[in-house]
Amino acid sequence: MIRKKTNHQDDSDFAAYDPAEAVSINPANIGSDFYDLLAEDGILEEVQATALKRVIAFQLQKEMKDKGLTKLEVAKRMKTSRSQLDRILDPAVKTIQLDLIIRAAQCVGRRFTLTLA
Repeated sequence: MIRKKTNHQDDSDFAAYDPAEAVSINPANIGSDFYDLLAEDGILEEVQATALKRVIAFQLQKEMKDKGLTKLEVAKRMKTSRSQLDRILDPAVKTIQLDLIIRAAQCVGRRFTLTLA
């Protein structure tokens, strides 16, 4: 008979563990939100730009798929190169001109809107 080795830990391993010591909450952080944390770390704008670009790329790709359009067809409709369209659809590329996003949206039958909040 073969016995399976288990990784059960003995309760004595946790005897010295005091949860109150493991977690200390800074009272200044109570009530702050995720945006505050990102701003404090100096990465709020970068995170927002990345998230926005990912959403735009995802929505354009979804529309292309739903309408059965290839990248080459959309690039021709936009009167641009396929490599330029690839940059628009690449979530990692954050610096894309608004006019290109607007043209891409129009070519897949959508309208691009931007709102300041």
